[in-house]
This record gives sequence, C-alpha cells and structure tokens, in this order.
Amino acid sequence: MSQSTKVKDYRLGLFFLFLIFLPFFSFGCELKVGVKFFPPYTIINDAGQWSGIDIDIFNLLLKEVGCEAEFIDVAFGKGLLLLKDGKIDAMAQLSKTIDRVKTIRFVGPIRLESLSLVTTVNVVETITNFEEISQLPYLFGKRAGTYIGKEFHYLYKTNKSFSSKFITLEANNPRIDMVLKNRVVGFFDESLFNQYLLKHSESYKNMKLHPLQIDNGAVFLGFSKKAVSDELHQKLTNAYHKLKQAGKL
Repeated sequence: MSQSTKVKDYRLGLFFLFLIFLPFFSFGCELKVGVKFFPPYTIINDAGQWSGIDIDIFNLLLKEVGCEAEFIDVAFGKGLLLLKDGKIDAMAQLSKTIDRVKTIRFVGPIRLESLSLVTTVNVVETITNFEEISQLPYLFGKRAGTYIGKEFHYLYKTNKSFSSKFITLEANNPRIDMVLKNRVVGFFDESLFNQYLLKHSESYKNMKLHPLQIDNGAVFLGFSKKAVSDELHQKLTNAYHKLKQAGKL
C-alpha cells in the first residue's frame, strides 16, 4: 500500500470517528425559555413565532454568550415549577423573592414592574387603595404564584376582611375567563399588559381600569439552578452588564 493511500485511509478513519462522536460534541448551547402570551413583552403570531420586549432581551443576551433560545409556551405557574425542577432553563418577568432564590438564578433587573387593577364596568366604585376592597361586596381573582407587592401580601395574611375578597385562580387559566363566568369581578395584572388588552381584546370590552397602582419592584430573568451552571450564569450576568452599559437593554 502506498504512503498516499495510507494517509487517505487514516483521514477517512478520522472522518468516520468524527461522525460517530458528533452528537457528543457541543458547538453552542440552546436554552429552553418558558414564555406565555403577555403583550407587549411576549407575543406569538399565527405562525407560532415569538416577538416582544422580553424575546428581544433573551435573544440579545444569549447571542452574547454563544447560545440560542427555544421559546416554549407555558403558563406562568407551571413554568415556575418546570424552572425549579430544571425541565426548562429560563423564564422572564420574575420578581426576586426569598423562596425563589433557593432554586432560581437571577439576571437583571430588566425593568421596574407596575401592576394595575381591572374590573367589569359593573363595579361602579372607583378603587384607589387596598382598604376599599375590604369594604366592597365583590370577589376578585388572585392568580396562584403571583407576587402583588408587600402591602398586598401583608394584608392578605393578616386581614381576613381583605383576604376573604379574593379567590385563588389556577395559573393555567386566563383570569378574564373567570370574570366572563361571573366568578370574580376583576384582578391585578401588569399595567402595560392590562392596557394592551383593554385596547385590543374583545374579552375586555366590558372591563375598566382603576386608579389603584402597585409598584411591584424590579423584575428579572430567571435561570434554573438545576439546569444552568454557575459558569454559564456568570457569563450571562457579565453579558447583561455589558449590554446594559452599551445601552442595548
């Protein structure tokens, strides 16, 4: 066998070994990001493509560390459970709470969150503070797992007149459905989200916005401690600061 033939066979052997072990090599990373329809932050079109403020943030951040995002449609409450169990890698729109830091790594903040109250137009009163809710003859919806600020949660734990006005709603079901079924008259949600749906959604045509506003503090991107390593989290944190300093976030 000639020397040139031996070289060709050797190269061919290396090529087949490369093909065999190709699945075990990683040329990048893909993170599963849990999202839900939450305009203007996350919007899905008829083709199943996601866009919006939080989608842009994830794409910028992950590109900076050499990763890509696979966006997965999941309800917020279920997404939190999947995130804690490491079955998805990341979520947006998360407040940093004592309970969550046990299982979630945070990057941010990405903005300050404000919540507002929407009810049916049948609520003739104008609600400006939490104390008024205790005195009204209505039931309101409270989504399981949602953080509504310190004042709300203090009253909910300590004031029975206040907490009795709320029904805990399953995270998987849109809260507006419970209003349409006449189980509750309204609920709290992110201010821009409420404004968007009041303007664009047929389901909200008989809803109105109240002056009561809740400054909910900073919200972050969250990454699963089970699925995202310390090293990757540090890279993501560094990328966040770099993009923020460059004015891209």
